[in-house]
Parts: sequence; C-alpha cells; structure tokens
Amino acid sequence: MAVDFVVANGSGSPVTVRPEALLEDDAGGTHRPEQPLEAVELDGGQSRASTLFFAVPNGITPERLGVRLGGGEARLDLLSDARDEIPPDDHLRVYHLYFKQKAYEEAYEMYDPGTTQGVTLGDWLSFYEPLWGSRYLSLDSLTRVFVGPDEASFEMDRTFYARDGEPVADPVLNAPVLQDMVKTEEGWRLVMGEDLVADIVAEVPRFTPPPDEPPPEDGEQETTASETTAPEATPERTGITPQETTAGGTTTASPAGDYSCSDFRTQEEAQLYLAPGDPYVLDPDGNGLACETLP
Repeated sequence: MAVDFVVANGSGSPVTVRPEALLEDDAGGTHRPEQPLEAVELDGGQSRASTLFFAVPNGITPERLGVRLGGGEARLDLLSDARDEIPPDDHLRVYHLYFKQKAYEEAYEMYDPGTTQGVTLGDWLSFYEPLWGSRYLSLDSLTRVFVGPDEASFEMDRTFYARDGEPVADPVLNAPVLQDMVKTEEGWRLVMGEDLVADIVAEVPRFTPPPDEPPPEDGEQETTASETTAPEATPERTGITPQETTAGGTTTASPAGDYSCSDFRTQEEAQLYLAPGDPYVLDPDGNGLACETLP
C-alpha cells in the first residue's frame, strides 16, 4: 500500500524533520513502512510531498495512519476523502516520485485516460523501459504557469542522472519542460501531450506479417505438409511467441501495426495491450480480460 503525503513548514525558519508512521488495519494489526523515511529539510513556508510504502496482506483493509512529526502526533482516517484540498503542484511532486522510482504501471495510470487513447500500457512500457533502464531523474523546481479550478500548467526543472548517480550532461534532456494537468473525479491527473503520443506510437515495436513463400525454382518440386514441415516465419519481437495453438485453434501472426493473442506468451502480457474500444480484438466477450485462453 502506498500513502502519499505532504509535509509543510509553516514557520519562517528552516527545519529538518523525519516523519515516523504506523499503519493500523481493520483486523487490529499494525504495519511500519518498508523503508525508514529520510530526513526532510524544509525552508520557511516550503512543503514537500512524498510516499510511504507498507506491505499489507491481501484482504486486509487499512483504516488509520498514525504520524509523529516534530514532537506532535496525529491519527488520520484513511477511509475519508479529502483529495479536493490537495493542490495540483503537490500531486505533480508525488507523480514525479513514482517516475523516479520507476513504478511503470502506477505512473501510466496517473495520466488522464482521455490523453492516452492512442497508447496502451504495453506501448508505454516499450517506449520508456530502455530509457529508465539507464537513467533516473529528479524534480528540482516547479513554477506555476496557470492554475484554474480544473486545469493547471507548470514549468518543471529536471535533472537526469545515470546509473552511477552522476548527472547526465545533456542540455536537451535537462531543459525545462511544461506539464499540463486536469482535474477529474479521481483528482488531479497528468496530460499526455500529442507530441509524446506520436513519439511513442512511432517508436514502439510493431509486429510484422510473415513473408510470402518464394515460388519453387525450375526443376524443384513443391513439397506438401505431409512430406516436410517448413519453419514458420515469426514476428521480429524479442521474447514473444508469434504462433500458438489456443482453445479456438491455431492462430497466425498479426498484420503490421496490429496485435493478436498469438503474439503474446501470457494473458498478463496481453492485458497490457488491451486498448479502449479493443481495436485489436483481444477481448471478444468484452469482460475486460484479454486473451483468456493464454496461461
């Protein structure tokens, strides 16, 4: 379980705090964070967002969160909803923390669904994993450009770091960027711009159809399936089986820019490519599960 929180320094002097937390569940059990929180240094009037991670067994409902900070204590009801009071810049800091920790699925779900119609989670992972496999990033500063009742824009100063922890000397990567946000029923969400959508769609791996069999040369006889079995052409995508036998029979490789259940090894992998409206027909019965015949 992840609990997002914001620490604010209401004084005019710098302070250093180290939040302590204890999670209580509906069965009377208690849980401490998986990793102790690092000390937070805040200037006067500054606030900082972060996340607490707890390992809570399935079937257990977290109810209360106890927090000790600066000698004071508070008990929070986790079943209440006060997200309307959280400003968009705090949401943006929390989202950025997920990106830094490379929480792929959670970060993707933070985008406004209306801006990700052309990109599945599988496409998104294929685009970002090579980059995230070698770099990390930090959010250095936020500048409000515009904040309205249900939309906001911020200029972000970021720094990319290599795996060794040293900053990446790339002025293009580290240039300030503009991030738009919209407010939905679930709270503030990020907007995936059309330029990013176009980049992802253009660069993600796409399956290609098997090549046509060349005609037999003069003097050669064409073999039949009973005489020999020719090797099957496979789509050029590492780690994915192109042709499998399912409960409905043997399927063939999908055409370029398309997917079918035969392109995936597991149901979990196929689920990542289930797009709104099911354009690839991975969920013919419409129950929300892609390629249910796969293991």
